[in-house]
Formats: sequence, structure tokens, C-alpha cells
Amino acid sequence: MTEYQKRMRRLKGKALGKRENQIWGLMVKGLTSREIGKKLGIAEHTVTSVRKVIYTKLSVNNVAGVISKWYEKK
Repeated sequence: MTEYQKRMRRLKGKALGKRENQIWGLMVKGLTSREIGKKLGIAEHTVTSVRKVIYTKLSVNNVAGVISKWYEKK
């Protein structure tokens, strides 16, 4: 198992941080990684990396799962 895989395994089920919550909310609104990056003043690659962490922490595999979790928390 790679270090990356170990790190992701440790993140599963943990709470989202402030930036992760910002990106999560923008994902639910339908923004792309590029659009989110421009809006928050960060690189598209950074957004993509954070999205992977969000997927792991929420235990989902796609945007549909992310949206579902958003409405479950409401």
C-alpha cells in the first residue's frame, strides 16, 4: 500500500475542514474545478486534490454522492 493510500484510508470518515466545506458547497452548485479555483483564487489542481479528499472523507465515489451527502446534512 502506498503512502497516499494509507493517508486516504486515515481520512475516511473525518470531518471536513473549512476549505473542504467551501469547495463542497461549490461542487453542489455545479461548478467545475476550474470555476471553483477561479472563485477561490486557488489552482485548479489544488481543487482537484481537495475534491479527492472530500470524496474520501464522505465515503463517496462521484459528484452524485457528494450532492446526496450535502442534502443529508440539511
